[in-house]
Amino acid sequence: MKFYFMKTNLPFFFLCIFLFLVSSCKKTGKEYENPRIYTPQPLEVTNSKALFRATFLKGTDEITTFGFEWKKTTESTYNKITVQAGKENFYFTATGLEEDTEYNLKSFIIDIYDTVWYGKEIKFFTKGTVSDIDGNIYLTMRYGKTVWMTENLRVTRFADGTPIEARSGGQFDDSDGPVYYHNKLHTLQPVPNQPNFGLLYNWAAARNAEDCNSIFKVNNPMLPNAYQGICPAGWHLPSSQEWTELIDRFGGSELAADTMKSENWPDPPAAKFNYSHFSIEPAGFYYWDIYNKVERDFRGHYESAFFWTSNQITEAFSTKSYSATGLQIVTGFSKIENHPMRKCTGYSIRCIKD
Repeated sequence: MKFYFMKTNLPFFFLCIFLFLVSSCKKTGKEYENPRIYTPQPLEVTNSKALFRATFLKGTDEITTFGFEWKKTTESTYNKITVQAGKENFYFTATGLEEDTEYNLKSFIIDIYDTVWYGKEIKFFTKGTVSDIDGNIYLTMRYGKTVWMTENLRVTRFADGTPIEARSGGQFDDSDGPVYYHNKLHTLQPVPNQPNFGLLYNWAAARNAEDCNSIFKVNNPMLPNAYQGICPAGWHLPSSQEWTELIDRFGGSELAADTMKSENWPDPPAAKFNYSHFSIEPAGFYYWDIYNKVERDFRGHYESAFFWTSNQITEAFSTKSYSATGLQIVTGFSKIENHPMRKCTGYSIRCIKD
């Protein structure tokens, strides 16, 4: 038996074998590098939109396409968009999202061989909203099982309609009832080109107390820290413990300030990220030296933030309480600290959902 080969096809046959082996070595050998892609949490998240971002490193092959896929966690079908990329990043602002809703997000790139490479899929929540009795609307954010306001309170009445006394300066003392303080930065109407610093409240206003000397007993054995105070119905003034749990979620007091500040702080670069979307504003505080009768007025704008908690500070055998626990964040100190202060001082307020 004789075998015959078509001489004209042999070179082509061996060329195909050679190219196949080279391609296989290229894909599996040490000299070949896959592209890498990373999808961090979205940057600017509101109740209806989010700024997606992705970072990539090119591998051996050229990348031709960049994009994102996203959907509500409860849905099965993804939305898809392709975008232009910069040197190592690409972005897209998704609109028309539903508020207080969990979404799945993943980024992708496609190389010249039409191979699709995905980054690790992440989840994120859009912000929600809540309104107060004055009609102010606040953005909210879900953190695990808790929902927080991500804007400073600016209401002028309690939820039952009772008005709160307004002051733009002057002295105060421990017998004062509920008061809010405001100046050109803490106004009832937002100042153009200025951040919303909200209003500053004494602790009597924060807790809806008769005066700043009041001592409170636990008002709900099932929710011992749930004092509604000045907050809207269904919301309450956070306790020190609730603040601590939120801060721990973002690395503890040493690290959380860097991820919880808004862009309105002067200290770079920490204040430029706000990964938590909590947006702590440097609203400062209102202080009167009650001992020396020296007026300190509004202080610390763009340098500090102070928030009331529901925790009072009591002394043994005393029928009055002159101090409560607040939280302070100060420029130059990348730390959030508990801070005891007289109840008649003016601080900012954030509320947490019951």
